[in-house]
Amino acid sequence: MFSVVRYKHNNLLDAEVKATVALKLFENGKKVNRFFPLALEISTINALTVSLTIVLYITEESPLYNLSKNDLLNSAAEVLVFLKAYDDAYSSIVVSRTSFEASEFVFGAKF
Repeated sequence: MFSVVRYKHNNLLDAEVKATVALKLFENGKKVNRFFPLALEISTINALTVSLTIVLYITEESPLYNLSKNDLLNSAAEVLVFLKAYDDAYSSIVVSRTSFEASEFVFGAKF
């Protein structure tokens, strides 16, 4: 779970969020980077006027399913987040990218 907040007081329209997890896995004795898309509770919103909390679904189909804290740390897991929206004040598309490394994850938190 993470939150998205506007930087300025402009309205952002047709906001779209995508999240990907990057994992370093061993395959055939070699360490390789693999990227997997993550399912989100809400990935698009018509107007981002205040803030938006993004919830990652961890189901049986998720690449994060059944991974422990140690598994995520050992595989150098990193969640890459991409936000794209239309800024009506400037009539342009804006993008923002950020990432969260496994060492930044909060485990066992109650929200």
